[in-house]
Amino acid sequence: MFGMIKKNSYPGLGRGRFGIFHISWLLIFFGIPLCLLIFNSLKKYEYGQFKPGLTIENYKNLIFDSPFPGALFITLVMALTVSLLSTVIALGTIISAWLFNKKIRNAILLACTLVFFAGVTQRAFALEFVFSSKGLLGLILQHRDSNSSLLYSYAGVILAYLPIQLPLCIAVLYVARNEVSTLLEDAAIDLGAEWLSVQKRIVIPLMKPGIIISLILPFILAFGDVVVIDLIGGAQVFTSAMQIIDYTKIDDWGTGAAASVILLLVIGLIIWIGSTFLLGKRTKKQ
Repeated sequence: MFGMIKKNSYPGLGRGRFGIFHISWLLIFFGIPLCLLIFNSLKKYEYGQFKPGLTIENYKNLIFDSPFPGALFITLVMALTVSLLSTVIALGTIISAWLFNKKIRNAILLACTLVFFAGVTQRAFALEFVFSSKGLLGLILQHRDSNSSLLYSYAGVILAYLPIQLPLCIAVLYVARNEVSTLLEDAAIDLGAEWLSVQKRIVIPLMKPGIIISLILPFILAFGDVVVIDLIGGAQVFTSAMQIIDYTKIDDWGTGAAASVILLLVIGLIIWIGSTFLLGKRTKKQ
């Protein structure tokens, strides 16, 4: 990934005070904690203290003798679903917003991103009330079927993530759409192209970098989140992040650290795939 970046892209990086500052920041806030996490994942924790020596027993127990693989698979499916739904809805919103003038587009962007001023916890609490038997959606579902409920279900968790992740996706795609030159659209329309064809063949391909970022960010946030899972999913929705918390509650720090390392590897793999695809496209164009 870093090999694809030109050396002169960041002239201060790697030399002078600017480079030293970044290296120090990465080392203190990322390198050292990561090394400690990996070290703890290779230690066995019993009776309130770590046993001497290093071992991969935590990883073996985690993969072969625990429900973690199933929880990891469920978390992957949920995070990918949230990422795809958020990006598709946000993309449709942005493309539709460009049918109006700039003032209306800015008003739509402000209305969609205004919820950023409220924290994730506050929004999750509000959604918990909406999904409950006293909330609007809860009352509608109970009117149709008294046994149906969005609370404590996977569908409810996925639905709750959408209003939380959508503002982020809309903001990212708004910037990407704003970078598309109107000259290309006008030229295509003058040549007889239909509006839908212009969006499909010109606008969306040029928005691809923003679309990739819009897919990655919600995936990362949903993959490691515990707030929405705890408030909306409760004990009925079991994810890999919640299992890490369970390990810490029983003082099994070694297994919890091993599970965290696996989560980091999965997230890193997703980022690497998306970044390689994006940077590879840019390198070919250059």
